[in-house]
Amino acid sequence: MLIGALRRRLRLGEDDGFTLIEVITAIFVISILATSGLYFYMNGMQISSAQERRQLAVTVANEAMEQIRGASLSLTPTSGMAPVVAGRTSASVNAAWSANPTIPGVAQTYPQSDAAATLTSVPVFPVTRTVSRSGTDFAVTTLVGDCYQPALGGDCSKVAGYAVTAPATTPANTTKSIRIIVIVRWTAGNQCTSGCNYTVSALLDNNLDLTWVSP
Repeated sequence: MLIGALRRRLRLGEDDGFTLIEVITAIFVISILATSGLYFYMNGMQISSAQERRQLAVTVANEAMEQIRGASLSLTPTSGMAPVVAGRTSASVNAAWSANPTIPGVAQTYPQSDAAATLTSVPVFPVTRTVSRSGTDFAVTTLVGDCYQPALGGDCSKVAGYAVTAPATTPANTTKSIRIIVIVRWTAGNQCTSGCNYTVSALLDNNLDLTWVSP
């Protein structure tokens, strides 16, 4: 009986504690779990930062659009030009148009510029500018142009036969509108290594308001 008890104690003793292999295996598993957790944490932070930058871009674009909406869009009788175009040279406008051919609405719009503007002119609304928010620089491009909408409905676009320059007079059965396109671009973080962009556009009426004459 004594020998049997000693044997049982020896077998129990063999199971007490951890062997070196078990310790190494445990450390290896914990390291893998810690690395995976760190990866998901860092990835989550990057996604959160990317979403924050996009929200900032949306805010910047909406602010630019609201500034133009608050300005006068009516064509002046003397120049036939909307005041929001004042100071915009044809060179800067054409360059911005050429740089954004794939943006929705650009190919369907006639660019507007100020024929009297020079290199020293200060535009009311710059074609391009930079806005900084929370450490990120956003390049803002504001395009202003004309398009014509069929009276029976349809998209506001260019007139057939006038691919480059708008017609001198509004064609019959169409309505001339002004199209505003705001493009915001930024490059930051791993989510936007090649650049991200956000675009907002609007169609606005630029006809002169009716003058009410009291009797």
